[in-house]
Amino acid sequence: MAEIPLTSANSFFLIAGPCVIESDDHVLRMARAIQAVAQKLGVPLVFKASFDKANRTSVESYRGPGLEKGLAALRRVKEETGLPLAMAEDPLSSVVLGAGKMLSDFNLLRKISID
Repeated sequence: MAEIPLTSANSFFLIAGPCVIESDDHVLRMARAIQAVAQKLGVPLVFKASFDKANRTSVESYRGPGLEKGLAALRRVKEETGLPLAMAEDPLSSVVLGAGKMLSDFNLLRKISID
């Protein structure tokens, strides 16, 4: 993540972005719009958006574009806006750890699985 200079007089910054990446164009439009507001207010901004939002209300809900497409969309945001991004340091490891956590309690996974 890019460094944001913080001092005791200026320690507030904003982490903001859409809950999930809907499309490349959508996430870039959101980044630019939020960046414009943050700049107008003089608030440092860190952009964040999920490429796989697993905690949805319905299993049929859109979860995002997935790891590869999501990272490509976020790379485009970084390149075109210069904004620092908040994300897992190693997204693939996060996916593997999440899968491992689910498998560690296989009985729970069976209870919540949908046929």
